[in-house]
Amino acid sequence: MKKKMYICFILLIFSLFSCNKLRVDKCNSIFAMDTIIDITFYNTENYEEYYKKIREIYYIYDQVANDFELSAKYDNIKKLNDYRMIDNASPELIELLTKAIELEEDTEGYFNPLIGRLSHLWKEAIKANEPYIPNDEIIKSELEIMNKSKIIIEGNKIAIIGDANIDLGGIAKGFATNKAKEYLEGENVTGYLINAGSSNVSLGDKGEAFNVGLAKPLEQGMIKKISTYNTSIGTSSYKYQHKIVDDQIIHHLLNPFTGYPANNYTNVNVICGDATLCDVYSTAIFTMDLEYAIEFSKQKNIDILLYKDTILYESDGFKI
Repeated sequence: MKKKMYICFILLIFSLFSCNKLRVDKCNSIFAMDTIIDITFYNTENYEEYYKKIREIYYIYDQVANDFELSAKYDNIKKLNDYRMIDNASPELIELLTKAIELEEDTEGYFNPLIGRLSHLWKEAIKANEPYIPNDEIIKSELEIMNKSKIIIEGNKIAIIGDANIDLGGIAKGFATNKAKEYLEGENVTGYLINAGSSNVSLGDKGEAFNVGLAKPLEQGMIKKISTYNTSIGTSSYKYQHKIVDDQIIHHLLNPFTGYPANNYTNVNVICGDATLCDVYSTAIFTMDLEYAIEFSKQKNIDILLYKDTILYESDGFKI
């Protein structure tokens, strides 16, 4: 939806030079949330069963988080935006929205699930035959609408108070990835790689570290390589959704306090154990200034890398 990162595996070298014999089973790609998701298992019996469950998880949240089309099977964000209230909401929608509200507070508003109207406004401007910058007064009006709105969850009833719309593009993929990760851990499966569209990656333990290359956002090559395992990595970048208008870069990663695209960085990477947090924190940090982004990462005990033409800051987890 919003972010891209390349994960680089040289499986042939690992197979030839690893001290342990490594059996690799790469499953068919899953297409969900406008993303190709790749699942790989290492030394895992009955991996087909685990793959089917993971595929089901992604398909469920692909429908639940969709804000463009109604789902015949699940209550979703499109339905909530259109009708403003759902009386008997599905547990999947309630859980996802509850987490989104929690993380809005956790990020002090830098992640805002009610940014839907503003988000669509800028996406339309980017995709137009002649891309443009939306009118200042319209942006101010949309900000006011967003700030006067809220999401209410009472039991299995959900309502939007006010005229704002919900957009969960900054959390849905990470949330689904974390659900898949929790499922595998519950089944005592440790040898896995979940590559959710190169923007949200969860790594298990295959007996040796994964080599991960962080791609430069606007040119060929990599920012750097790291080796890691048993963790998740989230990435925010406007590489695939931006245009240049009047010498200004416009994109979909918006500062929820100004209503305009944030341009402090071209790439933000986050490492932590929770794929949901990786997704949300990378989105939120993208809109923070450098000093506050560093402070925020220390408060949350996460590793971050901030890049714009060069590495502006990297915490210890990216220096290994």
